[in-house]
Amino acid sequence: MEIAQTERGSEDNGKRELASYPYMGLAAALRIADAVKDLGGAKVQIQKSLLASHLEESEKSASFQQKISASKSFGIIEGRSDYSLSESAKQYYFPTGESDRTLALLGFLASPSAFSQIIKRFDGGKLPPRQLLANILHRELRVPASWKDRVAAFFQNAAELVGCLDSSGFLRFRALKEGLLSKSRPGSNVIPMQADKAHVSPSAQAVGEASHPESGIESNVWNFSFKGKAVRLSTPSELDSPLWEKLNAYVQLLKPVNE
Repeated sequence: MEIAQTERGSEDNGKRELASYPYMGLAAALRIADAVKDLGGAKVQIQKSLLASHLEESEKSASFQQKISASKSFGIIEGRSDYSLSESAKQYYFPTGESDRTLALLGFLASPSAFSQIIKRFDGGKLPPRQLLANILHRELRVPASWKDRVAAFFQNAAELVGCLDSSGFLRFRALKEGLLSKSRPGSNVIPMQADKAHVSPSAQAVGEASHPESGIESNVWNFSFKGKAVRLSTPSELDSPLWEKLNAYVQLLKPVNE
């Protein structure tokens, strides 16, 4: 058993396309990849029998097969009977930059095409309740009814693990990715400000109004200095909920990556 796939209708050409979804969650898939890495899978292919023995599992058990399938569905390992780490997994396990691990995790989340479609539809907005998400997976992405609830849970749990589903239930995939890419560019310390409903940075208009007292709008200005680095934050005296939410999400993107 390999990657779970289901037919999905294409509105563009009327053909049936295959949408993939994992049989297990991202955490379980990463445990398989951990074992592949420990056995040297960054350089050589690891036999399935050796992998099963290392994990103390039966090579032919359904659970073991599903874990391997999930790890392949998330794009973490590659192969059919012998397995190795994917390039994204090498970025995750052997990072050369502070953002590499999270960027790799974002890639894992978007690898199953069913998950990619959910991200495309809800990114920048609030993820629907799990039951509704399960129904969307079933009715629109053709995930079998017997799997829809589990797949919905897999997506939600994976998004939380990656860090792109905030405490209010908003999906911030693109915002997190763009923020990390911006921070990783040489000489770039500022996340681009774009007035895009799928982006969490404050709009250019809001920043302009808060930054210029001559506009007639009262503002609060905060100046910080830490270890020789200066930060200046200027906001309107009164923030409405949508602007506060965008500002809060933007600040979260600046949170240092754990050592």
